[in-house]
Amino acid sequence: MSWFYRLFFLTLFVLVDGRLNVASARPPEKEAERSLLYWRYLCDGEEQEETIQNGEREFKCIARGWKVRTKVGIGIVREIIDESP
Repeated sequence: MSWFYRLFFLTLFVLVDGRLNVASARPPEKEAERSLLYWRYLCDGEEQEETIQNGEREFKCIARGWKVRTKVGIGIVREIIDESP
């Protein structure tokens, strides 16, 4: 296979894979999902990761494959991202 076809398929894979990851993001649908405490409770006892950048907090439950985003200082979830396969 020539380098052109390899580059084409690699680019296509990256674009499609990126679109699938973006499509899994959603806003909270239920009242409980709007609370960061709810998500912390769901991930209790599991491996967690929390980062703060540019005024935004990201709470990730590694074992369950999801993360949520909130503004720093506000416990209201803006976005839920499902990263499970």
